[in-house]
Amino acid sequence: MLLLWVARTVLHHGLAPQATLDGVQPADLGLAAQTVHLPTAGGLSLFAWYLPASKAVAPIPTTAPAIVLLHGW
Repeated sequence: MLLLWVARTVLHHGLAPQATLDGVQPADLGLAAQTVHLPTAGGLSLFAWYLPASKAVAPIPTTAPAIVLLHGW
């Protein structure tokens, strides 16, 4: 059993893509974004960007929140 666990762990870490920020950043697109880290119940920290709506995009004030989640890289 230990051998199977070791093999699975080595394969998972060897094949899993590494998280990177080498791609397009919000600032590259003229967007004002804040970097945030969201804690999970399992003790992990998920990287995210917070982009508040501008008055040009949402001229009518609203109290309704909006969340967009995208998975993967």
